[in-house]
Amino acid sequence: RVILCEGEFDAMALWQVGHCNVVSTSTGAKGFKPEWIQHLSDFKQVILCYDGDSAGQSGTRDLVRRLGEDRCYVVSMPKGEDANDILVKHGDQFLFELVDNTVASPVQGVERVSSVIERDMADLMSGDRPVGLKWMFPSMCKSLGDVEQGSLWVVVGRRGVGKTTLIKQQMLEWAKEGTPTLFFCGEMTTSQVTRWYVQSITGTAKDALTPEIYAEAYRQLADVPLYTAYPNRNSGDVDCVIDMFDQAYSHYGVQVFAVDNLMTLTGSARDVFSEQGRVVSKLKDWAVYNHTTVVLIAHPRKLSADRGPRGLETAEDVAGSAMIMNYADGGFTVFREMTAPLTADDLNNGHESLQSTLTHLIALKAREAEGGTMSPLFLQGQFRRFVEATPADERYSQLNQV
Repeated sequence: RVILCEGEFDAMALWQVGHCNVVSTSTGAKGFKPEWIQHLSDFKQVILCYDGDSAGQSGTRDLVRRLGEDRCYVVSMPKGEDANDILVKHGDQFLFELVDNTVASPVQGVERVSSVIERDMADLMSGDRPVGLKWMFPSMCKSLGDVEQGSLWVVVGRRGVGKTTLIKQQMLEWAKEGTPTLFFCGEMTTSQVTRWYVQSITGTAKDALTPEIYAEAYRQLADVPLYTAYPNRNSGDVDCVIDMFDQAYSHYGVQVFAVDNLMTLTGSARDVFSEQGRVVSKLKDWAVYNHTTVVLIAHPRKLSADRGPRGLETAEDVAGSAMIMNYADGGFTVFREMTAPLTADDLNNGHESLQSTLTHLIALKAREAEGGTMSPLFLQGQFRRFVEATPADERYSQLNQV
């Protein structure tokens, strides 16, 4: 077994009273480095002796999830005290027994409500209570609200409207703010996804990419906790994808996971609709348990002929299962107007060239916000990114045609 504590003085205090198998994480409760997870993989029992303040207990809960409840034992520390404080106030024997008598939780996942209230009150008073993530455009924040831990978001839209581009860009923005994110695409390699990031960051079209452009993108992303994952032979199975997410959460501390798209996790099932419900349920359960966020990209069902090419998707149009939006905490549709072909190239290049660059986001579900339509965006397709539309932009006049 091994004992983990927050600081060097705590480690020395535990060593002094007889617990020699102790390691200090040295950077505090929230500074646990990803590579340390691997160093602890051989220990069957990990005793967490973090400080009794809000930050220490928050860090403890995070480590229990990352290391595994089955092998973590949490020392019940007095409020506001660390191991060194206890040694000074109560003596060697008290500290030794406090750690030595630690036992695992008798029922994993069960907490007394009064204990949760007490913990949340302490978090509020100390300012350590987790805050939701903000969307990258102000109107999205207003219509959708914050992105909370333990939430599942569903993004829907027809093929080619820019769902993947939008969520990829959002994952980059969150990572730049310091939140580790992972973008999983079941239809693209990591090199393809990364090329999109390079284009977006540097404002470079695909045919203009050079080693110098890649070097500039690397310079900007070298210290950004942005990850991407590639499909493997079992990526069509949601359990294999969740296992990948488990490892990314444990080793790299990833907090937001994007899945592009639902179809890649259900395509081989005999009953696709039933499998879609199972996949979404498992992703939601996983996000809740780990206090993480999952963003799921989905396709709408084919709209009826009476709704026409201008028809907007509703919550009932998401993929094929009516349960998908019920599981979700929030969601929105991405919509671009179809236009008439102007040249033969338009027809040859397919549907994307026949769509307006003006893009609308419409909330499908927003529990803690206003909902409704958000400010329009323009898709800069050659750079794989969106920008917010403004009246100063000449293309803003397209608004009157939608």
